[in-house]
Amino acid sequence: MQWSASTRTPGSSPTLDSPPSSRGWSGMTASRPPEKYVTCWAKEWRRCSARSPTRGALQCSPRATYWRCPTSRRAGTTGPRGTTTPSTSSHTPPPSERPTWTSSRPKNGRSLPSSTRRATELLKDPFIRQRQVVVRQFLPHQEYRKLLKELGRAGIKNIVIDVPTKNVQTVLKHAQQVDMMSEYHNYFITSLDLHTVDLEDFQYGGTNITGFKLVDEESPTYADVLESWRGPMFRQTGREPSLTTEAALLYDATRLFSRALTDLDRGQKIHIKSLSCETEEPWPHGISLINYMRMINVKGLTGDIKFDHHGFRSDFKLKAGEWNIHTGLNMTTNYTRAAEEIIQSLKNKTLIATTIINAPYTMLKENHESLEGNDKYEGYCIDLLREIAKIIGFHFKIKQRADIAIADLTITFQREQAVDFTMPFMNLGISILFRKPTKKVPKLFSFLSPLSLEVWVYMATAFLGVSLFLFIVARFSPYEWTNPHPCDPSPDVLQNQFTLLNTLWFTVGCLMQQGCELTPRALSTRVVACIWWFFTLIMVSSYTANLAAFLTVERLVSPIEGAEDLAKQSHIQYGCVESGATQTFFKESSIPTFKRMWAFMQSARPSVFTESNAKGVERVKKENYAFLMESTSIEYIVERECDLMQIGGLLDNKGYGVATPSGSPYRTPLSSAILKLQESGALHILKERWWKQRLGGGKCSKDETSTAGSASALSLANVGGVFVVLGAGLLAACIVAIVEFEPLCVLFCRELRFAIFCGGSTKPILPKHSPDDRQPPENGLPFMPLTGFSSVTTKDNFS
Repeated sequence: MQWSASTRTPGSSPTLDSPPSSRGWSGMTASRPPEKYVTCWAKEWRRCSARSPTRGALQCSPRATYWRCPTSRRAGTTGPRGTTTPSTSSHTPPPSERPTWTSSRPKNGRSLPSSTRRATELLKDPFIRQRQVVVRQFLPHQEYRKLLKELGRAGIKNIVIDVPTKNVQTVLKHAQQVDMMSEYHNYFITSLDLHTVDLEDFQYGGTNITGFKLVDEESPTYADVLESWRGPMFRQTGREPSLTTEAALLYDATRLFSRALTDLDRGQKIHIKSLSCETEEPWPHGISLINYMRMINVKGLTGDIKFDHHGFRSDFKLKAGEWNIHTGLNMTTNYTRAAEEIIQSLKNKTLIATTIINAPYTMLKENHESLEGNDKYEGYCIDLLREIAKIIGFHFKIKQRADIAIADLTITFQREQAVDFTMPFMNLGISILFRKPTKKVPKLFSFLSPLSLEVWVYMATAFLGVSLFLFIVARFSPYEWTNPHPCDPSPDVLQNQFTLLNTLWFTVGCLMQQGCELTPRALSTRVVACIWWFFTLIMVSSYTANLAAFLTVERLVSPIEGAEDLAKQSHIQYGCVESGATQTFFKESSIPTFKRMWAFMQSARPSVFTESNAKGVERVKKENYAFLMESTSIEYIVERECDLMQIGGLLDNKGYGVATPSGSPYRTPLSSAILKLQESGALHILKERWWKQRLGGGKCSKDETSTAGSASALSLANVGGVFVVLGAGLLAACIVAIVEFEPLCVLFCRELRFAIFCGGSTKPILPKHSPDDRQPPENGLPFMPLTGFSSVTTKDNFS
């Protein structure tokens, strides 16, 4: 039966072993104790006339000596001193694993300590030899404290105690005095009489104290026997009677022998006669008695007493388990009740917690020097711990040596070997932190950016092609040749308005959405004009729409978009925190991309690894460097550093958990509390508080929102090219005007030449012309005449 002060179910199967001797041993193993030995007790019967119990009769002469019988003995075989001892074993171990017990005594007449023999046989077990086991022996006349203190300094938590039943309470009290009775210690007591020990002093310590009980207290026979003993024992000792395993086995052995002898006497006449101890004549009824004992089934204080055909006791039950010859030990426990008891033990209890100073998980307050205890700290983990404590009902103090550790601890396989983690309270992954691309200075001719160079070339080609096509079609069409003088009904010549220059002027006017004074008259030229108008409508609309986006929205293009881009290039260095979970991920990854990245990080000089996340962030700001770190930390940083950003998605998936010592009973209730906070949305609220609301969070998000919500004002750099084009066009017009004004140009060149060559101190006088002699210059463009210098006041002067 399991006897536990904390009523917590152990994680291993204890050993059913024999009652201890005057000396004991204690040991630790990381696995379950062995299941090798079964202790059987029987009253010794003196052999009188024969050496073999199957030959001759037995003189029933009880003695006060009790002997242990090994599991390898069968019912009815010769025990120590040649006695017959019914066996209670239910399992026949194979020859390689069968323990060897000896009934011989040393020459000095004293037997070896039974605990020493049990420890020796225990260490021979192949299952135990695969694990590290520490064996210590309690020295006579020495307090248990000294040895227990040594085990505590060695960090041993799982301890097997093999001492006399009367000393069990003393051992546990000494362990309590040296701080070896905490929630993380597991004790297994080999004595089958643990139920007779008062464990009330250790009830609230949380220690797991485990043992087995062979006595079936639910048996009606047990109640009858206990009632018959209650009166005399209570009057003698003043205490309620407690039935030991030794007494129960003695009672069952006597009852089995009595039942077999009685039943056998009914079938055949049994003659009892004196046997000589000097002869080997067996008792005639010995074999019949032994065979009948194997066949019958008797209910006793230790359960059903029955044997298999080999003579081993089978199918006996232990409190906390059931032993079957075919399936072995089967243990059943109510884990729900055990979990409830753990939660009840945490009520109003003060746990010691430790943490790591790292924003925003745990931070010192600005005035922490004037504060004490938990008030000095703040952060996400502190608030999370308060919420968990509120759900379970415990208190906590933050110190270095603790029961739980709450921080940004990534759950990894290596860490899981040393501590136990709760379910994750935050899910995350590895991502890339990099600088935002710098804003480029707009190009002078950025108004050309909405259309690519290829489109501009095609538009110019289309402009020239359509102009030439329209010129040819107008030449072929007879409806475009008209009378230049409508008043003359019989003109000598016809005139066509679509000359080559006029056609170019027409297409330019349509392209610029301005039109001109030329209009096509023939159907063919009108079709060409309509198609050109449609083309210019689509192109101008597309250009206008794209121009607005190019001039008002700043496009930030990053040189890398994810881990693949990092692995393919070498001009941007990248790294992570040295000796961290991120480094371990790349080191042990089998994905080709991550293997290339790990090889690059290993060979990079200077080293790309940093001592902390803070130094990695500083390196990103100052160098052309990408930092690989947890996504949650990146989210916290980019909310406050507006010149940094997260690149790509998550490279893996993992989580942060609360760490507890290995085997801690607090793991399950802490995980349940975290799950409850997750379902209620409290974890999301805590993250929003410490990531986006407190300590300057949300600044960059607000800036991005305001920038995205309104168009940015255009600067001179955005539209400077338009002014350049305007100035260049005006300058070109001035030059053309000067070239077209021929007399002025000729006079200017003449005067300039005279001034440069210094031809003399005199120059000729230019002849005078009357106003009527002046002829207007001709530019050769029909329907585009240039007026002379005579004053024009009416429209009729234009021809």
